[in-house]
Amino acid sequence: METPAEPEAEAPAEEAPAEGAEGGSAEAEAGPVPPQIASAQQLDPPPTGDNNEHPEAVPLAHDGDPSTFWYTRWYASPDYGMKPGVGYAVTLAQPTAVASVTLQTSVNGGVVEVRATDPSTPTEGPVLASGPLGPETVLTFPEPVEAAHIVLWFPQLPQDSDGRNRVVLNEVVLNGPAAG
Repeated sequence: METPAEPEAEAPAEEAPAEGAEGGSAEAEAGPVPPQIASAQQLDPPPTGDNNEHPEAVPLAHDGDPSTFWYTRWYASPDYGMKPGVGYAVTLAQPTAVASVTLQTSVNGGVVEVRATDPSTPTEGPVLASGPLGPETVLTFPEPVEAAHIVLWFPQLPQDSDGRNRVVLNEVVLNGPAAG
């Protein structure tokens, strides 16, 4: 029994200095940190909205499983009729350079606008990219932006396979600038 105890005591002593000496420099050489979503929220701001666009489903649009999704209520008109739009906002784990957003969805059409703004002001700041939704929509910015939040704002709704006007987001993925 004494023989196994000696190697166990030696192994941590040998490994500890190597980990401490090399750990920091290896991480520094790895390059920029890719954008990571820490949390998300649905946006349906008052006075015309009631902040109730299926908040229970919000995490499903960034859970890594494209079979799950966040979705809005459906509307009679693709222009809503009573409000300027709804949104989906992500908060990053730390401010990070973002170059594009990839959206997986089961709806087509409508308009999505991407901004690097606080969720409390979803329509403020420049539109970094915009376009209609399709099965896999990639919205690339002219230049990467350092962001703590990314807001997807939908001023016009796409249609689902049943012809209903609503947003369905299966996955939201933030992409950093290309290495180079």
